[in-house]
Amino acid sequence: MVARRPRTSREGKRVDRGTNRPASDSELSRLVIGYYRDEAERQGVSNVYDERTQGVLPRIEDLSRRGVESAFVLHVLICTWLGRLTPNWQTWPSQPLAAPGTRRAMLRAVRTLRRLGRDTIVGLFGSSQEERGERFHTNLSILEQLLSGGTYRSPAFQIGRARSPGARQQEIYRRACLACLMTALTGQPKRAVEVVMLLKSFDLLPAGRGRRSEWIKRRHRLDARKRDDRLSELGTLVRLLKTTFDSLKEHLAPEPIKQVSRERLVRQARRWRVPVAVYERHFHEFCGLAPAKANAEGLRRLEANLRMNSRIRGGREKYRKLLLESSTSPTTTE
Repeated sequence: MVARRPRTSREGKRVDRGTNRPASDSELSRLVIGYYRDEAERQGVSNVYDERTQGVLPRIEDLSRRGVESAFVLHVLICTWLGRLTPNWQTWPSQPLAAPGTRRAMLRAVRTLRRLGRDTIVGLFGSSQEERGERFHTNLSILEQLLSGGTYRSPAFQIGRARSPGARQQEIYRRACLACLMTALTGQPKRAVEVVMLLKSFDLLPAGRGRRSEWIKRRHRLDARKRDDRLSELGTLVRLLKTTFDSLKEHLAPEPIKQVSRERLVRQARRWRVPVAVYERHFHEFCGLAPAKANAEGLRRLEANLRMNSRIRGGREKYRKLLLESSTSPTTTE
């Protein structure tokens, strides 16, 4: 089970550049720090958060000058540091199920019933109550997850796991962080040493003997196969860290939209033999419904949508008449 964390209103924290230029990596890094500070305050660690982020900022800015996407590095470090793996039974029901003996007894009972199999459970309810039996069998699976599983919550996403979280299970999140950092610093000299310093700045470096940079390189080699497997637990976490950063980047510092030129809209309108005002209105309404940006990609999607609808509705000429008669945008079918 994977879910995006609910987005809070942070409109005031978007970059206000006052120009059409994209936000620099350094600007985006500072926006990332401000964005996640709300989560640090919610967890009661805002002072430590400020200390750690300000302490690592010079190193982050140095990486940015060397061509590294340092805002992503900061995103990975903060999400991993603020991430918490919590057993489900500590948060469900409204009162934590504190008595371990009670929880273990309930879990044994649930697993005993589940081992009977779906057909046996549904059959106990009889043919007239088959749906009720299905619901009961499904609820057994949910109850087992609540009694034995855990949920990892980071500021950017949350993901459930079937097994009760232990020390070894929690290491997977630090390994995902390490994998993302090593990938982000590809091509940099002594990147393992740099990763060690970054992990230390957020107290994410595991304790151990020997040179930590050698351990980082060895761990990175061992995780290579699982890291590239999109279905593995490690691969899923790495992918989530990347995709949530892309969404955050779009939210905090959206790329300036390169508007479609008037001349291009005129050319497309002539192809459909409709007035340019009609075509332009359909274009902007389509972008609002799709949703899409009012740029070249949005225009390409509109054209694909128009061609599809013209085939469905009797050909280009008939659909052209519908475009002229219609006072609303064309139906979005993609």
